[in-house]
Amino acid sequence: SQCGTGIKRFLQQVPEIIKVHPDLLIVNFGGNDGFTPAKEFSDLLYSFHRQLSESKIKLLYSIEPINTDRSPVDIHKSVIIREFAAKTNIHMLDFHKALAAPEVVNSGQIWHDQIHFTNYGHRLAADYFMKTPELRESLQKR
Repeated sequence: SQCGTGIKRFLQQVPEIIKVHPDLLIVNFGGNDGFTPAKEFSDLLYSFHRQLSESKIKLLYSIEPINTDRSPVDIHKSVIIREFAAKTNIHMLDFHKALAAPEVVNSGQIWHDQIHFTNYGHRLAADYFMKTPELRESLQKR
């Protein structure tokens, strides 16, 4: 896991990711790229995807979850990520939408603030990724 990093810095770490060759990389960009212009963010996202795809590492993209009490659904570059997923025909999970369901939002304190999970939020995240059909499909396809 790498947190607190924008896509520009993460792109510089691609050679290290390739060396480790994880079984699966869940990509969740957006929140730390609030000041990255949309066109630049999109270009960097395509570059990141191209480099990792060539390495044959399994990739699964996610829409970053943010506190639904404070932010609209399409904040933090999620529109670009949705368009990217549609154009590249990749699996994209809308993690934000899953956590925005009333039964989930009302189940306990998920966030410390707008984007940082509590321990409970981290457990919900782990459960979500482990149980989602898209994750299983992504692992089987590649």
